[in-house]
Amino acid sequence: MSRTDEHKKTDDRPTSPNPRVLLVEDDDVLRPAYERILRKANFDVVAVGDVKAALREIAVPVEVIVSDIGLPGLSGIDLLKKVRATDLDVPVILITGEPSVETAASAVEQGAFLYLSKPVAPEKLLGAVRRALATGRLGALKREAMRLSGEGNAEGTADKAGLQSRFQNAIDRLWIDRKSVV
Repeated sequence: MSRTDEHKKTDDRPTSPNPRVLLVEDDDVLRPAYERILRKANFDVVAVGDVKAALREIAVPVEVIVSDIGLPGLSGIDLLKKVRATDLDVPVILITGEPSVETAASAVEQGAFLYLSKPVAPEKLLGAVRRALATGRLGALKREAMRLSGEGNAEGTADKAGLQSRFQNAIDRLWIDRKSVV
Protein backbone atom coordinates (compact mmCIF):
# COMPACT_ATOMS: atom_id res chain seq x y z
CA MET A 1 0.00 0.00 0.00
CA SER A 2 1.39 3.38 -0.96
CA ARG A 3 1.79 6.27 1.45
CA THR A 4 -1.00 8.11 -0.35
CA ASP A 5 -3.37 5.14 0.02
CA GLU A 6 -2.59 4.97 3.75
CA HIS A 7 -3.73 8.55 4.21
CA LYS A 8 -6.93 8.81 2.19
CA LYS A 9 -8.88 11.89 3.13
CA THR A 10 -12.50 12.38 4.10
CA ASP A 11 -12.62 15.82 5.71
CA ASP A 12 -9.07 16.84 4.74
CA ARG A 13 -7.68 14.75 7.62
CA PRO A 14 -5.84 11.45 7.19
CA THR A 15 -7.58 8.22 8.14
CA SER A 16 -4.41 6.50 9.32
CA PRO A 17 -4.94 4.71 12.63
CA ASN A 18 -2.10 6.77 14.09
CA PRO A 19 -2.14 10.58 14.07
CA ARG A 20 0.24 12.04 11.50
CA VAL A 21 2.79 14.49 12.93
CA LEU A 22 5.14 16.58 10.82
CA LEU A 23 8.44 17.24 12.59
CA VAL A 24 10.57 20.03 11.10
CA GLU A 25 14.01 20.18 12.71
CA ASP A 26 17.35 20.92 11.07
CA ASP A 27 19.48 19.61 13.96
CA ASP A 28 20.71 16.13 12.98
CA VAL A 29 20.85 15.05 16.63
CA LEU A 30 17.51 16.41 17.85
CA ARG A 31 15.44 15.40 14.79
CA PRO A 32 15.95 11.63 15.19
CA ALA A 33 15.62 11.91 18.99
CA TYR A 34 12.28 13.75 18.77
CA GLU A 35 11.17 11.38 16.01
CA ARG A 36 11.89 8.31 18.19
CA ILE A 37 9.98 9.81 21.11
CA LEU A 38 6.92 10.46 18.93
CA ARG A 39 7.05 7.09 17.14
CA LYS A 40 7.31 5.28 20.47
CA ALA A 41 4.04 6.99 21.44
CA ASN A 42 2.40 5.61 18.24
CA PHE A 43 2.44 8.75 16.13
CA ASP A 44 2.98 8.46 12.38
CA VAL A 45 5.95 10.83 12.12
CA VAL A 46 7.31 12.52 9.02
CA ALA A 47 10.61 14.20 9.88
CA VAL A 48 12.23 16.79 7.61
CA GLY A 49 15.01 19.34 7.96
CA ASP A 50 13.62 22.49 6.31
CA VAL A 51 10.47 24.39 5.39
CA LYS A 52 10.56 23.51 1.67
CA ALA A 53 10.49 19.79 2.52
CA ALA A 54 7.77 20.45 5.10
CA LEU A 55 5.58 22.18 2.54
CA ARG A 56 5.90 19.18 0.23
CA GLU A 57 4.90 16.85 3.07
CA ILE A 58 1.74 18.71 4.03
CA ALA A 59 0.26 17.88 0.63
CA VAL A 60 -0.96 14.87 2.62
CA PRO A 61 -2.62 16.50 5.64
CA VAL A 62 -1.04 16.25 9.06
CA GLU A 63 -2.77 16.54 12.42
CA VAL A 64 0.04 18.33 14.28
CA ILE A 65 3.17 20.19 13.18
CA VAL A 66 6.20 20.49 15.45
CA SER A 67 8.74 22.90 14.00
CA ASP A 68 11.97 24.52 15.01
CA ILE A 69 11.92 28.29 14.47
CA GLY A 70 15.55 28.71 13.39
CA LEU A 71 15.65 26.73 10.18
CA PRO A 72 17.84 27.21 7.10
CA GLY A 73 16.13 29.38 4.49
CA LEU A 74 12.57 30.00 5.62
CA SER A 75 11.92 30.01 9.38
CA GLY A 76 9.41 28.10 11.45
CA ILE A 77 7.38 31.34 11.65
CA ASP A 78 7.32 31.43 7.83
CA LEU A 79 6.08 27.83 7.82
CA LEU A 80 3.36 28.76 10.32
CA LYS A 81 2.21 31.64 8.07
CA LYS A 82 2.06 29.35 5.04
CA VAL A 83 0.15 26.69 6.96
CA ARG A 84 -2.37 29.26 8.27
CA ALA A 85 -3.04 30.45 4.72
CA THR A 86 -4.56 27.05 3.92
CA ASP A 87 -5.40 25.33 7.23
CA LEU A 88 -6.66 27.12 10.31
CA ASP A 89 -7.15 23.99 12.40
CA VAL A 90 -3.83 22.17 12.32
CA PRO A 91 -1.97 23.01 15.54
CA VAL A 92 1.62 24.18 15.11
CA ILE A 93 4.05 23.81 17.99
CA LEU A 94 7.14 25.98 17.59
CA ILE A 95 10.39 25.16 19.37
CA THR A 96 13.52 27.25 19.62
CA GLY A 97 16.98 27.16 21.08
CA GLU A 98 17.04 30.96 21.21
CA PRO A 99 13.79 32.10 22.83
CA SER A 100 12.98 35.79 22.60
CA VAL A 101 10.02 38.03 23.25
CA GLU A 102 9.92 38.98 19.56
CA THR A 103 9.68 35.40 18.23
CA ALA A 104 7.20 34.43 20.96
CA ALA A 105 4.99 37.41 20.09
CA SER A 106 5.22 36.62 16.38
CA ALA A 107 4.37 32.96 17.04
CA VAL A 108 1.29 33.89 19.05
CA GLU A 109 0.23 36.51 16.49
CA GLN A 110 0.39 33.94 13.68
CA GLY A 111 -1.63 31.37 15.64
CA ALA A 112 0.98 28.98 17.05
CA PHE A 113 -0.44 26.45 19.48
CA LEU A 114 2.64 26.43 21.74
CA TYR A 115 6.09 27.99 21.91
CA LEU A 116 8.69 25.78 23.62
CA SER A 117 12.38 26.20 24.44
CA LYS A 118 14.97 23.58 23.51
CA PRO A 119 15.83 21.05 24.56
CA VAL A 120 12.29 19.78 25.02
CA ALA A 121 11.97 16.95 27.54
CA PRO A 122 10.29 13.82 26.12
CA GLU A 123 7.27 14.02 28.45
CA LYS A 124 6.82 17.73 27.66
CA LEU A 125 6.98 17.06 23.90
CA LEU A 126 4.47 14.20 24.13
CA GLY A 127 2.11 16.21 26.34
CA ALA A 128 2.25 19.16 23.96
CA VAL A 129 1.58 17.00 20.89
CA ARG A 130 -1.31 15.18 22.59
CA ARG A 131 -2.93 18.47 23.68
CA ALA A 132 -2.39 19.93 20.22
CA LEU A 133 -3.97 16.87 18.61
CA ALA A 134 -7.06 17.10 20.83
CA THR A 135 -7.37 20.86 20.29
CA GLY A 136 -6.96 20.55 16.52
CA ARG A 137 -9.64 17.89 16.31
CA LEU A 138 -12.02 19.99 18.41
CA GLY A 139 -11.37 23.04 16.22
CA ALA A 140 -12.11 21.07 13.06
CA LEU A 141 -15.31 19.67 14.59
CA LYS A 142 -16.40 23.15 15.66
CA ARG A 143 -15.88 24.58 12.18
CA GLU A 144 -17.73 21.63 10.65
CA ALA A 145 -20.63 22.03 13.10
CA MET A 146 -20.78 25.75 12.32
CA ARG A 147 -20.77 25.01 8.61
CA LEU A 148 -23.53 22.39 8.90
CA SER A 149 -25.73 24.52 11.17
CA GLY A 150 -25.25 27.67 9.11
CA GLU A 151 -24.20 29.54 12.25
CA GLY A 152 -21.24 31.88 12.36
CA ASN A 153 -18.52 31.85 9.78
CA ALA A 154 -17.09 28.39 9.20
CA GLU A 155 -14.46 29.88 6.91
CA GLY A 156 -12.35 30.75 9.92
CA THR A 157 -12.62 34.50 10.00
CA ALA A 158 -13.94 34.45 13.58
CA ASP A 159 -10.45 34.02 15.02
CA LYS A 160 -7.36 36.19 14.68
CA ALA A 161 -5.35 33.70 12.59
CA GLY A 162 -8.34 33.26 10.27
CA LEU A 163 -8.83 36.99 9.88
CA GLN A 164 -5.14 37.54 9.12
CA SER A 165 -5.08 34.71 6.60
CA ARG A 166 -8.19 35.92 4.77
CA PHE A 167 -6.97 39.54 4.80
CA GLN A 168 -3.57 38.55 3.38
CA ASN A 169 -5.26 36.46 0.66
CA ALA A 170 -7.43 39.46 -0.25
CA ILE A 171 -4.41 41.78 -0.38
CA ASP A 172 -2.51 39.28 -2.53
CA ARG A 173 -5.39 39.24 -5.05
CA LEU A 174 -5.92 43.00 -4.99
CA TRP A 175 -5.56 44.71 -8.33
CA ILE A 176 -5.54 48.48 -8.65
CA ASP A 177 -6.38 50.16 -11.91
CA ARG A 178 -3.90 53.05 -12.28
CA LYS A 179 -5.93 55.11 -14.75
CA SER A 180 -5.48 58.80 -14.34
CA VAL A 181 -8.42 60.86 -13.22
CA VAL A 182 -8.98 64.01 -15.28
